Amino acid sequence: MPEGNPLAKTPSTPGDGDIDKAAGKPTAARSGTARRQSDKERRAEVRRSEILHAAFDIFAEKGFAQTRLDDVARRAGIAKGTIYLYFPDKETLFVELLREAAQPVLGGMQAAASLPELPVEEVLRRIHALFVREILNTRRKHLLHLLMQEGPRFPAIAEFYYRDIVSNGLDVMARLGRRGFETGELKSDALARFPQLVMAPLLMSITWDALFENHQHLDVKGMLAAFRDLLVNPDRPDCPPSPKSGDRP
Repeated sequence: MPEGNPLAKTPSTPGDGDIDKAAGKPTAARSGTARRQSDKERRAEVRRSEILHAAFDIFAEKGFAQTRLDDVARRAGIAKGTIYLYFPDKETLFVELLREAAQPVLGGMQAAASLPELPVEEVLRRIHALFVREILNTRRKHLLHLLMQEGPRFPAIAEFYYRDIVSNGLDVMARLGRRGFETGELKSDALARFPQLVMAPLLMSITWDALFENHQHLDVKGMLAAFRDLLVNPDRPDCPPSPKSGDRP
């Protein structure tokens, strides 16, 4: 960036040439500097994404404890020191992957729950559909596998996920539960008191996918539909049929 303010030296009654010098050239210089800065920021963002992508692969292959930043650098095709320009340590790298994976779901939860015209059951359906689409049906599910496996050994990571992701999701669900109970859409205030209820089948689907899917397929869409029906219509004697493949969850 040019030092100082070039316009500060402009005479009080400049001629045409002075105006060109005072206004035109610095403007071009600033424009060129801005372009260079923008290009630099784009390159940095690309490099950051490359590091995250490589880290995801290594974490999925080796687990958190066994992953080394040397492995990440090798996979990304960069020097190990380059990683430190973006992430100070392995924990921060893993936390950022968790944050990027969770934000679409958390943001979608907050958006759906903020629409008062949506019935509670529809809000729940949208949240479940979002989780299936953004997590369960993508490789992001491996990050939750790792979090559940290694969170107890690395409490700082578990603390981050609870503080920044889980607690915010619970707040959204508790407010939704209170709203549903007050409007009569929910017969019980259980969801307001135990917002973890909404997360329970989602965590079950992740656990099942990691441990038992090779032994028995879980119809996640059907399970989530049955869960919503039990929560919203507890007096109904029957549960809805399982959605066909391709139907909305």
